[in-house]
Amino acid sequence: MSEPTGAPAGPPLSAGIRIGPARSGRVILGGATFGGMGSTLSAIGSGLDDAEAYAVMDAAVALGVTVFDTADGYADGASERVIGAWLRDRGLSAQVSVTTKVGVAGGTVHGRDLSPARIDAHARRSRERLGLEQIPMYMVHATDPATPVADSLRAFDRLHRDGVIGALGMCNVTVEILREWDRAADELDAIRPSWVQNEYSLLCRGDEADVLPYCAERGLAYTAYSPLAGGVLAGRYRRGVPPPPKSRIATLPAQYGPRLTGRVHDALDTMSGLAAERGTTVAGLALAWVMSHPLVAAPLVAPRTPAQFEAAIQAARIALDAQERAAIAALMS
Repeated sequence: MSEPTGAPAGPPLSAGIRIGPARSGRVILGGATFGGMGSTLSAIGSGLDDAEAYAVMDAAVALGVTVFDTADGYADGASERVIGAWLRDRGLSAQVSVTTKVGVAGGTVHGRDLSPARIDAHARRSRERLGLEQIPMYMVHATDPATPVADSLRAFDRLHRDGVIGALGMCNVTVEILREWDRAADELDAIRPSWVQNEYSLLCRGDEADVLPYCAERGLAYTAYSPLAGGVLAGRYRRGVPPPPKSRIATLPAQYGPRLTGRVHDALDTMSGLAAERGTTVAGLALAWVMSHPLVAAPLVAPRTPAQFEAAIQAARIALDAQERAAIAALMS
C-alpha cells in the first residue's frame, strides 16, 4: 500500500470531526463488517473476526483515516466492542472520531425503535462499549414511525446537554424526514441534525434530486455509504460465477444480488477499459466518482483486508470533472 501524503485534515464537519488527511484519509472507515454483516443477526460470524478488524483499523490509521463509523446494532454490538477495544489498546481515542447509531431494534433492519428510553439506554451502552467520555457523532440509524419526532429529539437533546453526545446525525433519510426533524428542532430549540449518511453510488443516485441540495442549503455534511454497492461496483463478481464466500451477495443475496444484472455487467466491462486508461481499477474509478461529487464530504469504505484500501488510495488520485462524471453515470443508466 502507498503511504499517505500527510496533507492537513479538512475543515471540521461537525463537533470537531475532520475528514482527512489525503489519500485514503478522504474516506470514513465503516465498521459494519466487524463481527458480522451489518444489523442482520443471521450474518453474525460472517464478517471480520477481532484480529482481522484490528488489521484493517491499523491500516486505516496508517493511511490517514480519522473517522470510524459503527452502530449499536452491527453484529449485536460486536462492532462497537472491537472498535472500543482497539482504541484503548492503541491509545488513539483522541485521534479517531467515532460515529455510531441507534434506532434499529432487535438486530434486524425490520425493527425500529427511537423511543426516549431506548435512545438514552443505548447511547450510554455505546459509550461504554467504545470507551469514550463522549460519542462525537450519534446518528439515527432509521426513523421510527411509532415514536413522535419531538419525543426522540428531546431525548437526543438531553444527551447533548449532558455531554454524552457531541452532535446528531441522520441515516437512511428522505428530504421530507430532514425537513420534519429541522422543524422540530426549531420548535423545541433542540439539537439540530448536522450530518447525513445515506446510500449513494453509481447504482443509487436518488439523493441527487433533493437530499444533496438540501444538505448544501442547510450546511449539513453528507457522507455516502455503500459507494461500491456492496462490492458490485468493485468488479469482484463475475458473470456466471458464484459469489465468493462471505461476500455481501453471498451473505445477503436478497439485498445486493438484484443489482448485479446483465446491464450492470456490461457497464462494468466498459468501466474496466476506462479505469485501465487511468491506471486504476473499476473499484478505484467508481469510488472516485462518488468522491468527486462536490457535495459529498466523504464515502464510507469497509475493506475486508488492508490491501483493499488500495481502491481508496487510487480514487484519491483521480480528478473527475462534471462531464466525466456524467459520462460514467450514463453507463449505468
